Amino acid sequence: MLGAIIGDIIGSPYEFSNCKWTQFTLFGYGARCTDDSVLTVATAEALMGDRDYRPAYQDNFERFPNAGYLGQSARSRTLQ
Repeated sequence: MLGAIIGDIIGSPYEFSNCKWTQFTLFGYGARCTDDSVLTVATAEALMGDRDYRPAYQDNFERFPNAGYLGQSARSRTLQ
């Protein structure tokens, strides 16, 4: 899980650029935690805490509302 989160952060500046190069700066400008990491942590919390996924996702969405989730329509469906 830690490797997935690190990879998410390192790759975040290139998420929509479809780059193919292998020379890049680790944790460069614009690197940040994205919705992928937030939802990975929420899933782990649900599994390890024996709790439902929905409340875990909602709690993490509220803690990290600007993590780059899908559009507003996806947000409103998730929180209903």
